[in-house]
Amino acid sequence: MAPEQTSASPSPGDPQQVTSCLHALEHAVEDAVEHAIEATERNLARRFGDGLVRALRSGLKGLGWRRRSGRHPAFGCTRC
Repeated sequence: MAPEQTSASPSPGDPQQVTSCLHALEHAVEDAVEHAIEATERNLARRFGDGLVRALRSGLKGLGWRRRSGRHPAFGCTRC
């Protein structure tokens, strides 16, 4: 293919628009994961009791895991 026939690569777009799109995608993924975690907690509580869910949460907190809270440092977003 001759150089004049090659297609130009798409421009990356406005950086602010790309950042906004990535931020929205991040929130969509976080919401989906949070929904899955909540559904799993309900299922475990139904099958094995609330005590197991509390014990799992305590164990995960002890390992340093925490649910989404605070402010995302890159975006200053309170949802993150």
